[in-house]
Amino acid sequence: MNNIISSNQYRDIDGKLFEIKRQLRQQSGYPFEANDLENFLQCAVEGSFYKNVGNKWIEEDKICYFSVTSKGWTGKRWVEFFTSTGVEIGPLTKGLILSDKFKPTKGITYKIAVFRGDFFLDTTRMLSNIFNTAESKEFDILNIEAACLMREYLKDADIRMMGINWVIVLVLGDLNNIIEFSIGTNPIGNHPKIIASSMNFEEEIKYFPNCGFGFNNR
Repeated sequence: MNNIISSNQYRDIDGKLFEIKRQLRQQSGYPFEANDLENFLQCAVEGSFYKNVGNKWIEEDKICYFSVTSKGWTGKRWVEFFTSTGVEIGPLTKGLILSDKFKPTKGITYKIAVFRGDFFLDTTRMLSNIFNTAESKEFDILNIEAACLMREYLKDADIRMMGINWVIVLVLGDLNNIIEFSIGTNPIGNHPKIIASSMNFEEEIKYFPNCGFGFNNR
């Protein structure tokens, strides 16, 4: 439902937008985190106003912590859920969820830790260093069920409130293969996604700063 904006509301909102633009034009630079501002404004453009979104996770030193609990859903049930809620799943994603690699559990709580993209420098945001950093903090890789639970738990607005557009969940594949589940959406107008891709563990993949990385906080 559209809301009629009063002249006072329009003046107040316009004044706040003018102040933001004034701050951005300062010769000394913007005094706050520009990436956070951009993500907040994107949420506002899409009408996603979360007053207590931070209650869904705790952030410490650019790592977001939360938990999800399994519900005994089979792979088929997850595919039906994603289809009915408009979440795009690619053919590889669907195949993995429906395969023997998917092991449903019930009542198991996964403690999740998500590195924000800016936890790493542009020169160190590479697959091998991400794994080494996770290992140094005693984080483990997750599984397909955890990736599905995270996609259900995190709305796209939640992910953007973390300061990222995608959460990358890395799952062990066959031999030296790593399966990458990307949870998120493109910033403008696209529907939510959970997309899987396969890569060789020895590949030196470099990621963009809008990617976060999910691990099991054991």
